[in-house]
Amino acid sequence: MFPLPVLQRDITVQPYLLSPLPAITAVLPPNGQPVANLGDMVTVQGTNLNSATGVLFINSLRQIQQTMTPLLNVGSTSFQFVPPNLGAPGELAAGIYTLAAQVPSGTDTVNTNMLPFAIAPDISTWAPGVIASGNVTLTVPCTPFLQPGQEVFLIIGDQQAAADAFAAPTNAPSFTYQDLQPTAGPVPARMRVDGVDSPIIDMTKSPPVFSGPMVQVT
Repeated sequence: MFPLPVLQRDITVQPYLLSPLPAITAVLPPNGQPVANLGDMVTVQGTNLNSATGVLFINSLRQIQQTMTPLLNVGSTSFQFVPPNLGAPGELAAGIYTLAAQVPSGTDTVNTNMLPFAIAPDISTWAPGVIASGNVTLTVPCTPFLQPGQEVFLIIGDQQAAADAFAAPTNAPSFTYQDLQPTAGPVPARMRVDGVDSPIIDMTKSPPVFSGPMVQVT
């Protein structure tokens, strides 16, 4: 047999590139900040998140693995959560985590893909004012509690000092500057814990401005 040629082909393609599985695409601390403090409302965006029940935090450096429930405002494309400010040594430590949403699957709970998420130290209650130069020891209240073994620094302007040694969790570390130099005026102060700095910029202002503790060394 010799069939006649086809005169016209009508081919329709309807691609669907999104996976039907739950996935997260962004973790957004509030106010345009790249990091979150304990007590902040954090938004997680993604797809097929309707049934998400919790979030899993993993900090490989500090061997922390913790689940938090419940979630807030859960929908198909987003949910929110608040890292709790417990004011206790066992609260989530400052540092860099990977975060996944947890979703029921039959009798099990499965994790979505993971994205980076940083919890910052918070020193916003510190009001140092004017500090004398020279050999100076400063005690700085902070949240969350610092854990033994964490790398902790206080940075005043561009002058840095490591935390004095501590053997138990603390929320009032001390820092000794051997030769703290005078500053031309008030400068921002920040704490750095495992590479994560306490926020010092107010991103809600246009243009952004420095915020948080300001220190003048005389």
